[in-house]
Amino acid sequence: MKLSTIYGALAIGLLASSVYAKPSQLEVNWRYQDAQSNTRVSGNSGLDFSSSEDSRSDARIAKTLFMVRFGSALKDSLEQFEKACAPKPGPIGLEKAGSILPPMPPFPRPVPKCETDRLQVAQALLSQVASFNKELRANGDLHSDAKVVELMDLGRKLAKNMKEAKDPIFWGGPVGGFGGGIRKFELAMAAPGGMNLTGGGAQDFGFVRKIIHDGYVPGKDAFLMEGFLGEFNLSLSEVKCDKLVCVHPAIQVDAENQKLFVQLAMNSNVTAANFKRKPLNLSIVLDISGSMEATDNTEKSRLEWAKEAVLATIDELNEQDVLSIVLFDDKSQVLVPAGPVTDKKELIRLVTALKTQGSTNLDAGLNDGYSQVSQNLTALEGFEHRVILISDAGLNTGVVDQAQLLKTITNYAGENVGLTAIGLGLNFNQDFIHGITQSHGGNYLFVHSGKDMYRFFESFDFLVTPVAYNFKVGVKVQGVEAELVQAYGLPISKGETAKPFLDIQTLFFSQSGGALLLEYDLK
Repeated sequence: MKLSTIYGALAIGLLASSVYAKPSQLEVNWRYQDAQSNTRVSGNSGLDFSSSEDSRSDARIAKTLFMVRFGSALKDSLEQFEKACAPKPGPIGLEKAGSILPPMPPFPRPVPKCETDRLQVAQALLSQVASFNKELRANGDLHSDAKVVELMDLGRKLAKNMKEAKDPIFWGGPVGGFGGGIRKFELAMAAPGGMNLTGGGAQDFGFVRKIIHDGYVPGKDAFLMEGFLGEFNLSLSEVKCDKLVCVHPAIQVDAENQKLFVQLAMNSNVTAANFKRKPLNLSIVLDISGSMEATDNTEKSRLEWAKEAVLATIDELNEQDVLSIVLFDDKSQVLVPAGPVTDKKELIRLVTALKTQGSTNLDAGLNDGYSQVSQNLTALEGFEHRVILISDAGLNTGVVDQAQLLKTITNYAGENVGLTAIGLGLNFNQDFIHGITQSHGGNYLFVHSGKDMYRFFESFDFLVTPVAYNFKVGVKVQGVEAELVQAYGLPISKGETAKPFLDIQTLFFSQSGGALLLEYDLK
């Protein structure tokens, strides 16, 4: 045996023994504001590395690591694909006032050198997918999850798109699509420890999936890891929770690569049996601009899907709830002033008759929606105050400065008026929506098919029910030198790096749970 190999094995052995030797410990402290009582709550938990195998490493963390590695492979390939050639401009004229979005025009083919580099990226991705697929087939738990198996097809489809030299779609980024239908509370009821919790922002990665299925390559910034992980049940072993929010850590050590992975599972003492949303003071702000006439290669227009979302929302409401409906194109109109939901048939008639027209003045619509909600903030004590925005988020009329719009949303969020955004269309402005729904009480998803509508309907109560605000988590690794290098599944702004003290604006109940995974370099 070579001397270097002996030294390497010895180093790995020493590392593993140092990690698992006392007093190596993990300490987790958290605090948050209860969304219902507004009281400040704190908690803590810990993990002794040197205790029994079951307590220091949860077997289910392996699935999370697999998903993180696969998601990272997809995102890395998107970055390499963009770097292979200078960015090409996206389609022109998508938001012409009153126009219908035309079919995607073909992009100019890159020069031969670019094409060669991109073919190499595609081939490398295919090889990675093959390796992941082999690993998946050897793991019964992974292979039994149909949604994970479907990811292999998605990876192969992305590689095919790359080989055909489809330039990245640079507008927007991922947000919603729910994939296959999941029955209400199915996963939540399976966990005796109570329902899982997830952060705001992206709830899934349906926009990326839609772009890939339509034969294109998403821009690298379109892929958000928290949205990707949010689609899957990555819960750890069921641990009973006796509080509104509990955090349970699990670890896995990769001694060969000198890595420590910490997964933070969040659950609640609230179960499907005792969960009940608060009455709503709700304004639905609906985009009826010309771009909403596009079908995006589905069987209906964006407006028809949006109208189904509105109708599904109306169906979820009752006479205790207060509803207003605001329409916007190049101007804004209050279709239904704020009032109790007493005549659903009339509401359905008004929504069903809507047609597209004009350009997109999102600022006017949002301001009218917030105005409808805010006039009842004092009178409706104990209500959840929220705006649901349904739009492709194209900004071409009125206030188009995203920073100014974000300021408006942040101001109302400071008054506890939350925002749920439902995105539609291939030119969905994900950067903007992702920014605004990282505010206090914000979340978003993407709708482009009947399955997505089903998931929106089934998830409605969760989407409009914040559990906790200003959720802050501190993680300390003691007894071994470890440096935090990456946080996966955490809603963060573009360019933001991982920090030892994690900060999530809002927690919501979740059917699948997603995952929050921390990666450390061990010294």
